[in-house]
Amino acid sequence: MREILFYLIIFFTHIIQAVVGVGGTMLAMPPSILLVGADTAKVVLNLLALLMCAWITVRHLRLINKRELVKIVVGMLVGMQIGMWVYNRFPLDILMKIYGVVIIVIAVRNLFFQKEGENYPKPLLIAVLLMAGIIHGMFVSGGALLVIYMASVIEEKGEFRATISAVWTVLDGYLLVTQVLSGLYTQKNMTMAAIAIVPLVLALILGNRIHDWIPQKLFVKATYALLIVSGGVAVFG
Repeated sequence: MREILFYLIIFFTHIIQAVVGVGGTMLAMPPSILLVGADTAKVVLNLLALLMCAWITVRHLRLINKRELVKIVVGMLVGMQIGMWVYNRFPLDILMKIYGVVIIVIAVRNLFFQKEGENYPKPLLIAVLLMAGIIHGMFVSGGALLVIYMASVIEEKGEFRATISAVWTVLDGYLLVTQVLSGLYTQKNMTMAAIAIVPLVLALILGNRIHDWIPQKLFVKATYALLIVSGGVAVFG
């Protein structure tokens, strides 16, 4: 039953990923950790994110902002080293609660207090980028913070989606290598990852269709609302 719920979570969260362009792993990670464990959740969700983002990246190569891509990848790689170090040395239950609080704060801010055209000081943006890398190194879901950075430097919708997908393709590819070298790609995890591709493909098909007739702003708001719930699961689960 836990595995069935895990695959259902993958399906519904990646519908949102397909519609909005971000949010799938952030939404899925907290309940997935509770259902199948942190290591399995990280392996499966990272692989799915890599497949989805690589597909988007290849389709929209010409739209990628290469200058920002390099800056983001370098900044987040630094943060990811810190995140992986922290993850291996501190209790998971404490990290989960901190992670949940960060998600809730970001979601509440973006849902109720975000202003259009809001600009941030450069030092703050650098700090946000590093923190996104730290969260991604710990839980493969630094997207909420990365969106804050990217929204300040890239305005065009197509360029934004293509660039952020290229970022995840590079970083999740790097994480995949580290996970393989760490022995996380066990037979069980690989089997679950292979099965999870089915709900991922179905979510992509349905999400692309929904994207054509549902206002994106509505789904962005829904995503942040669901992030609050997801963060609550991490804090109180």
